Amino acid sequence: MKGMAFFISMIVMALALIVALPNTGQTGENEQLEKYYMEYISECICKNESKAALLRTSRSANLKGDGTIYKQKAVFLKNYQNVLVDEMIRKEVGTKPYKVDYYLNKKFNGIIK
Repeated sequence: MKGMAFFISMIVMALALIVALPNTGQTGENEQLEKYYMEYISECICKNESKAALLRTSRSANLKGDGTIYKQKAVFLKNYQNVLVDEMIRKEVGTKPYKVDYYLNKKFNGIIK
């Protein structure tokens, strides 16, 4: 009788672990994705701020216009960084740079137009 109770309790514990472990793995994966996206967006902000210097240093009207767009994009990324990260995790954008760039550009262009 004691052996049967022990066996049943082991089965119950095994089932509880099977249910609990996938949730734990998913949380760790989401934290890694969040960190990756935050760093990626921070790099994009730095790049756009560097390109925004065209606004001050160039004499060309076209380059000044580009500088304005880069400045707007840097401000957009700063203001919506957390929202963008949450959306990219929810929509499973992935970690390939071209997919992240496409998503960020699509969101920025949607706000501008």
